[in-house]
Amino acid sequence: MLLTKLVQVTISCLLVVPACPQTPSLTPLAHHCSSIENMDLSHARLPVRGTEVQFEGSEAYTTDSHSPTRPDWRHHISQDITLSPSRTFHLRLVKITSDHLTGSGSFDTVLVLLCKDGLLSTALNRDYLYGAHVDSDGSRFTIRFGRWQESDARCCPSETKTETFVWDHAQLRYTLSSTSTKRK
Repeated sequence: MLLTKLVQVTISCLLVVPACPQTPSLTPLAHHCSSIENMDLSHARLPVRGTEVQFEGSEAYTTDSHSPTRPDWRHHISQDITLSPSRTFHLRLVKITSDHLTGSGSFDTVLVLLCKDGLLSTALNRDYLYGAHVDSDGSRFTIRFGRWQESDARCCPSETKTETFVWDHAQLRYTLSSTSTKRK
């Protein structure tokens, strides 16, 4: 069964930064949609760390080696929230957790998805080393994640960074409105 879920991809490198830049504009994905609130994402093809991954039952397996018999990564949809920046406009915030099965490490990919011109599109796509905590009030959201200093061990970031995103209706995307950093 594991082999049937294995998707062969090449992951070019492991990111060693806690967060990557957000997607500058909408990126259409290979799914047609009419209503983001009713779309079943558990069987969708979604972007994870620079590549599109096909999910089956809210999880997917990929490899960064050339061995098709053993996956290196398990990806699963760990959070799925409907956002409503206005009464008539809805989006989906999806957090995908990627666990390294053949080594150490994990990432969370945070996506904001919407239906635009009949296609599923990403309005935000960010990766967080060793995870992120996402909170939302329905129209805006915050992401908390570890921030490492040069002298920190990989296990233990010395700071926590919080980013707050607000909806920019003119550009159809969430923009970073504020950040704060707290020393642990």
